[in-house]
Amino acid sequence: MMAEATALCNTGKRDEAKALQEKFAKEETDTPVSQAIKNCSNLVKSEKAEENPITKMHICDRVKMISDAQGK
Repeated sequence: MMAEATALCNTGKRDEAKALQEKFAKEETDTPVSQAIKNCSNLVKSEKAEENPITKMHICDRVKMISDAQGK
């Protein structure tokens, strides 16, 4: 998914990249394993984690940040 999202972001297709991310996230959250992980993480999640600005960033901005950090 990241490779496809990165390709979309690199060609300026931000809306398509975000739609892909949302579709992938929806599919992932519907699996039994993901539900179990979510239940466990809810037990240990802090309010600070919810305030993390990276989680609110557009997928393309996160792709760019990761790419920049890797020196690409």
